[in-house]
Formats: sequence, structure tokens, C-alpha cells
Amino acid sequence: MGDDELVAVLGPSGCGKSTLLRLIAGLERPTSGQVQIDGRPARPGLAAMAFQDPGLLPWLTARQNVALAGPDPDSYLKAVGLEGAGRLFPWELSGGMRQRIGLARALASQAPVILLDEPFAAVDALTRRTLWELLARLRQERRGSYLLVTHNVEEALALADRILILMGPPGRICRELVVDGNRSTLASVIYQELGVAEGKESDHEPAVPPSGQLGAVGGVSRSH
Repeated sequence: MGDDELVAVLGPSGCGKSTLLRLIAGLERPTSGQVQIDGRPARPGLAAMAFQDPGLLPWLTARQNVALAGPDPDSYLKAVGLEGAGRLFPWELSGGMRQRIGLARALASQAPVILLDEPFAAVDALTRRTLWELLARLRQERRGSYLLVTHNVEEALALADRILILMGPPGRICRELVVDGNRSTLASVIYQELGVAEGKESDHEPAVPPSGQLGAVGGVSRSH
């Protein structure tokens, strides 16, 4: 991945998406080859992860949860639009607010790679769209490499610079798509590659970018 790039990984259950994230996070070792981040073997601390369930500690405030990852938690709470929520406990926050805290915690680690494991899958459609816009804005303000695992084709098209379609087992990249042109055409290619009817994945989001800042989308593809 590039230094300022978001790559989305799409694929059916069981194809190895979660294993890929664990390898990059340094939580598992590959049976062959090597995963490197900035020229160093992957290990815990070089990549931070935001999960579908943010996993906040309920006995700590939002500020204290973010502070677990690094210094200056207030600046990261401000970055995700929650500068006034630092003293609140997780049970006092909405689902969307908890996801923002999870993102703030990942950013506070200052890791060069941010891993996003379906972090928007558990929230409602309107909150999800708001979080898409938040992530797009954070990418403009804070450079970094992002890897997003998702089952939502529209989410991948709205947020990613590149899309990798993973199939398996065994896990393998069967197609790489560069997001830079006609979104409708690229969506059709993705659905065909996944072997599902267009629009029939688990999430039904309209094929519209969450904001004008996300730009036009479409694609050039390479098969592997």
C-alpha cells in the first residue's frame, strides 16, 4: 500500500480476510513469506485496528479509552468530532459515537497502518454514511495507509483508492481494481467477480458517494 492510500478488501466469508488482517497486525505469523511494514517485519504496534465492535473498556471514559493507545487523546477526540464527549462512558454513547472512539483510539496509536475490520457494519445506514464522510475527512487531514475489510460494495467504492477481491480457501487475490472512473461499471465487475446478483450483498446502500469530497469512482482492473 502507498503512504496515503486506502485499499479495500472484498470477498466471501472464509476467504481469509480476517487472517490477512491478523498477519498484518503481527498477531499471526505466515507459514511462508513475510509481511513487512515500512521495511520491517510486521509486529504488534506497527498497525492499529478498528473493529466492528470497538471493544471499549466500559469502566473507562471515552478519553481514557483513547489514552490507552497514545498521548494527547483530546486531539484525537476532536479529530473525530467528539471533543465534548471525553468524560462520557461507553454506555452513555450511541453506536456511531462508540465507532468514532474506536477510530480515535486507532489514530492515537500513530501506527503507520490503520486496519479497519468492518468498523461500520453494525450501525444504521445513516450513521454509516456519516462515518464514511468522517473517514474521508480524516484521510485528508492525517496521512497514512488504510486497509478496509468490508462486505459492502458501495462502501468500498466510496472510500477506496484500490479494491482487492479475495477468494478462497486458500486465500488469494483474484482481482485488483483501481477506483478512478465509472462507479456503475466497476460495481458490475465486482458483483460478477463475487458471483452474486448486483445489489444483493448484505448491505443495500445507494450507489452515491457520501460527499462530493470523495470524488468520482470507477476502475481499471488487473487480474491475478
